[in-house]
Amino acid sequence: ENTDVRRALQQKYRWIFVDEFQDTDPVQAEIMFLLADTNVGREGKNVGREGKNVGRGFSRADSSRALYVVGDPKQSIYRFRRADIDTYNQVRSVIGGDDASNVVSLTTNFRSVPGLCDWANQVFATKFQSTSSVYSPAFAPLVPKAVPYVGRGLQPRQTGLFTLTSDSASSEAEQIARYIRSEVDADRRTFGDFLILTRKRKGSKESRLQPYVDALEALEVPIEVSGAGAFGASKEVRQLSQLLQALADPQDGVALVAVLRGPLFGLSDRALFSWKQAGGYIGLFAEAPTVSRAEALASPITDPVDSALTTLRQWHRHTRVLPAGAALERILEDSGYLALAATSPGGVEAGDLLQAIDRVRAAVEAGFTLAEAADALQDASQESTEVESWPLEPGRPDVVRLMNLHKAKGLEAAVVFLADPQGGYNAKADIRIVRRADDAGVTVRRARALALPNALGYLPILKSTDSFAKPVLAMPPDWEAHAAEEQKYLDAEEHRLLYVAATRAKEALVVGRSEKKSKKAAWGGLDDFLAQATELPVLDPVAVPTPTKVNLSSAAATKAAARTEQAHTHARKASWTAASVTGETEAVRRAGALAPPIDTPPDDPTAALVEDTPSRRADAGVAWGTLVHGLLEHAMRFENSTRADLHRLALWLTVEEPDLRPVIDQAIDTVESVK
Repeated sequence: ENTDVRRALQQKYRWIFVDEFQDTDPVQAEIMFLLADTNVGREGKNVGREGKNVGRGFSRADSSRALYVVGDPKQSIYRFRRADIDTYNQVRSVIGGDDASNVVSLTTNFRSVPGLCDWANQVFATKFQSTSSVYSPAFAPLVPKAVPYVGRGLQPRQTGLFTLTSDSASSEAEQIARYIRSEVDADRRTFGDFLILTRKRKGSKESRLQPYVDALEALEVPIEVSGAGAFGASKEVRQLSQLLQALADPQDGVALVAVLRGPLFGLSDRALFSWKQAGGYIGLFAEAPTVSRAEALASPITDPVDSALTTLRQWHRHTRVLPAGAALERILEDSGYLALAATSPGGVEAGDLLQAIDRVRAAVEAGFTLAEAADALQDASQESTEVESWPLEPGRPDVVRLMNLHKAKGLEAAVVFLADPQGGYNAKADIRIVRRADDAGVTVRRARALALPNALGYLPILKSTDSFAKPVLAMPPDWEAHAAEEQKYLDAEEHRLLYVAATRAKEALVVGRSEKKSKKAAWGGLDDFLAQATELPVLDPVAVPTPTKVNLSSAAATKAAARTEQAHTHARKASWTAASVTGETEAVRRAGALAPPIDTPPDDPTAALVEDTPSRRADAGVAWGTLVHGLLEHAMRFENSTRADLHRLALWLTVEEPDLRPVIDQAIDTVESVK
C-alpha cells in the first residue's frame, strides 16, 4: 500500500522471473504484479478497472524492466493451500492479453526416455481436454529429448514401464527394498537413483510411509524421509517441550514427573514411589531423604531419582547462564537425546529437535520467556501439517528418497515407484473459494484494483465427533451448488496429481497395484493404461551386507580421542609463512652479490641461484607471472614462433631474475599448452 516502497523495490528488482508459477497463491501473485507494474500512479489510479494494464507488455513499454513467468498448469496440485488453477488462469490472461507472442509453450521433455513420454501422452490425452477450461488446462504432448543414460557396471539397466503387484503395503515395501538392494549390489544403480512416492502421508493410526522405512532399513538401504509426519507430532519435540516447562517452572510437578518418567531418564513408577516412601518429594531442588550412616554403608548405590534431579539442576543452571539455544544444545549433548533421535529413519526426529532449538532461540530473542517458548512448542502439536519434519542431513545425494506425492513435485529420479496402491482417497468438497468476478458477482475491486478480484468463501460448519457422520451446525446458502462446483475442481486436480506422479521418472516407472480391489486406489486412474507394462522382476532372497562390528570399549574410546587430538594438533600447525617484500628483496640482493665462477657461461641457468626460502620459490610470485605473460604475448603476436624463439626471449626476460632460468622449459610448456 506504500507507493514509495513499491518504487524503491521496482528500482532494485528490474527483472522478475517467477518459476513454478502454478504453485503461486493470490497474495504472491499480487506482490508480483506490484513489483512489476510500471503504470501505477502515485494513488494507483492508472490501473484499469479490469486490471488489464497490470503486468502486460513490460518488455515493450519499458525496455529496462521485464516480467517472466514460467509454470505448468498440468502440475497445479496445491489447491488446498490456495495455489489454485483460477489464479494461474487469471494471471496468464493478464500477461498474455491480446498478444499471442507474450505466451510461449514449452513441450520438450529433457527428463524421461521416449517410451515413458509416449506412454504419458497416451494416458493424459484422455485426462485433459483438447482446449483449456476454468477447471483444467489443455492437453499438450511431451516431446522427448532426454540425454541417453550412461549405465553403471557391465549389466544393462531396465527402462520403461513396470507394475509391482502385492497384497499389502508391507509386502510391497519388502519387494521394493529387495529390488533396490539387488540393483545397487549388481552395480547397475546407486541408492540416489530411486524415489518412492505415496499418495497419503498418514493412515488411521500411523504414517503410511513406515512399512517402507522398516523394509529399507532391514536391508541397510540409506533413506531420506520427507513427509513422514508433521513437526508438531514429533514425540521428541513434545518431550523437549515438557523438559523446558519443568526447567522454566521448578514448581510444575506434573511436567517434572513427565520428564522423569520419559525417555530422558526412564524412571519407573516403583522408583518414584520408593523415593516418596523414603520421605523425598518430587521437586527440582528436592534433596535426597536423610538416611543413617549404617543405611548408607549398606546401600551405597545412588538413588536413581536423586541422580536424575541432580542432572536436572545442572540443566536448569545451563538455562540461566547460557543463551537459550546454547543451553538446549548442551542439554541434548549431555543427555545423548539428539544422538538417539538420529537413529530414526533419515534422522527425521533429530531434524525436528534441531528445528525446535531454532524455534526456541527465535522466541527468546524476540522477548519471550523460556516458559513461553515451551508453550509455543506445545502449540506446534496443534498446528497444521504445513509445519513439516526436516531430515537431519537434508539433500544427501546417495540415498533413497521416500515421500508423499505433494512433496515430490519438481523432483525426479532414474527409477520412481508409485507405491502404496491402497493409500488413495476421494477428495470431497468441504470449502469453496470463489476468485472469479463473474462467479462471485463481485464488481467492486480493491483500492489497488489489481487483476484478482475479492475472494468469497463458503463452508459448512460441522460438529467434531469421532464418528464418520458429523452433525451439521451451520450451512451457507446454496451449499449444494457450491459443493458441486468445487467438486469439479477437485476431480480435475486428481488428474493433475496423476500427471505429476507419472512424469517424475527418467528411466523406469513402477506402478504399484493391489490384489485387493479398492474404491480408493491411489493409482487407479492409470489402471487402464498398464496392459503393456511388465511385472517388475524382484530377486528373492537378497543378501544383506555383513554389518561391521563396532568396538565400543573404553579402550577404543581412548584411542579414538587420541586420534582426534592428534588430528587437531596437526590442523593447528600453520601450513603457511608470512614474508615481507622488503625481506624477500634483501634475500635476492644478497644472493646476487655472490659472483659466479669465471668460467660460467653467460646463459648458465645455475648461475646466481640460492636455496629457496620456505615462502618463496622460483616458479611463484610476480616474476614468474611476468615471464609467462611475456611469452604468451609473444606467442599470440607471432603465431609461427618456435620453441627456440620462446627460449631466447625467456633468457632475455630473466636477465634480472636468474633464479627463474631453471624453470624456463616449464614456462614454455605452459605457453605451448595454451596455444
